[in-house]
Amino acid sequence: MQVFRDFHKRTAIVCSIIALVMACTDTQGPVRIDAKALAEVEALLNDAVLTEAALTPEVTSRLGLDSSLAPAAKSQLSDVSQASFERQRLLRLDLATRLSQAADLPMDQPLTRDLVLARLALRDLIVLQASGKGHISLSQTRIYTIDPFAGLWIEGPQALIRDHVIETADDAEAYVARMADLADGLQDTRRRLIADAATGHLPPAEILRETRLRIERLIAEDAFLIIQSTLETFSLGLPDDGSSTHASRIQAALQIYQEDLLPAYVELAQSLSDLEDQAPIPLGVWTQPGGVTLYNDLLQVWAGSTSSVGTLWPSLESEAAIERQITQTNSQTAQDNDPDRLLQNPDDLSNQADPVSYLEARLAGAAGSLQIRENKDLIVMPMTGLNFLTARHDDKRPATIEYDSEILEQLPTDVSKALTSSQYMAATRLYNDAVQTASRRSLIRAYLHDSPFENAWSTYFYSVSSPDAQSIEAITRFQAAIAATDLGLHAKRWTLENAKAFLVEQTGVSKDTAEQITLRLSANPGQAVGVYVHLKRFQSLETRTRQVLGYRFDLSSFLDVLLSDGPRPLDIVESDIENWYETLMNNR
Repeated sequence: MQVFRDFHKRTAIVCSIIALVMACTDTQGPVRIDAKALAEVEALLNDAVLTEAALTPEVTSRLGLDSSLAPAAKSQLSDVSQASFERQRLLRLDLATRLSQAADLPMDQPLTRDLVLARLALRDLIVLQASGKGHISLSQTRIYTIDPFAGLWIEGPQALIRDHVIETADDAEAYVARMADLADGLQDTRRRLIADAATGHLPPAEILRETRLRIERLIAEDAFLIIQSTLETFSLGLPDDGSSTHASRIQAALQIYQEDLLPAYVELAQSLSDLEDQAPIPLGVWTQPGGVTLYNDLLQVWAGSTSSVGTLWPSLESEAAIERQITQTNSQTAQDNDPDRLLQNPDDLSNQADPVSYLEARLAGAAGSLQIRENKDLIVMPMTGLNFLTARHDDKRPATIEYDSEILEQLPTDVSKALTSSQYMAATRLYNDAVQTASRRSLIRAYLHDSPFENAWSTYFYSVSSPDAQSIEAITRFQAAIAATDLGLHAKRWTLENAKAFLVEQTGVSKDTAEQITLRLSANPGQAVGVYVHLKRFQSLETRTRQVLGYRFDLSSFLDVLLSDGPRPLDIVESDIENWYETLMNNR
């Protein structure tokens, strides 16, 4: 009963906030702004940004804000200890309370929306921190202390080799400090796992095993040496600052690597091995204490208040269970899988279907460029084989799509074709532009990452802009099958073999690929369902708007409203669309 009470309480909060957001588009004249109230809201939002920047140094570096916004973050990585988890929870509770007490702003003031979105994001974060024990922030939700695809063990090296800019001696010194912090963080991770075991919160045994195997393989391949070599490469030639020299920094980094960092990885792998026998065998989150509540909370956050297992399953089951396989897995010639042709130029729209004018106008106005690169050095990629990075605020890196051709080659042919098309790339570039526009207005928006919105937007845009009907059907059905497996594992208590068999039958992927997908869904429950729900909501909003507007419906304008303010909760998206077409109807 407590689950349902919490659900209705959160729904009431959302409804009241949505009413405020709907009023933000009021067509009445502008209201006089109270300068004191505006300054108060700006200060509160700035506090939220500074708090998140300090608590998630890796994200701050990835966004390019670690020099201008939070210089101290450049020499640190996230504190993953259990004590830090409790401190973060209290900090965010206090921040949420202060945001809730902010002075009211006029409904046409842009910061009103940013304040609402920050409140909603913190509300969701606090709910998940109450039921989850992993690494949970405004930018990421991972329910376990460690898993094969996320956690400090892999995100720490990523922050160093991909996101840490080395242009000065101070930058290089901060890099060395981060190496030491990574070694300490790995020991904290190990201690927290042991504490998790005592309270019954260990990840499933297959999750621990896969993480251990990945760490052991990287150790055997000397893959972690890139952490050391990256410093040596990018700090070479920097002028000495008097207190340290290039040689002394490299020597200090080598000592940290040999005496602290590498031994920490070895000890972590050994602890994972020791704990495997104590971990639950089933892959579903329901094996965890409070796991059923946690999954309901995750569905609430990722899929919205209208979604439940009972309403989602019949739809997913029918959509995923098609008569023919979506497509065969990629087993064609090496030429077909040539990485040089995998990702098409997002500006190459010669085969573009409707809406050509929208694409041309939006791409012409998009901020900066989109960089496409293959990246495999200690980068764990999503199950799509594509990783999207927004442009850095310090202009050190444009919006970027990293890809892994090995993962893409394992996906169904038509799915891979859709993911690497010019239309999908264009959607990603437009998404980046919307995120950058929102975060230029208020930096807190840069931290409010919404993976289901991002992935669903790209698929939806592809479905309305690509002339390839077969690939459109393939990628939408593939996402339905992934979402069905998500529900199967966590709500219907499927085994690993159940999930693998379902994915092989419905998508045509190999058993090995099906196992990797299943492990990802086990480690990150609810998000695949969130992508599916977002996609269906975008499609249903288009259908409803067409019915309301009739011949006055314009797809380009609809897409503009859908994306223009970047990622946001589905209820707010729906309010934006309704306000838009109601305004059109009232002005005719």
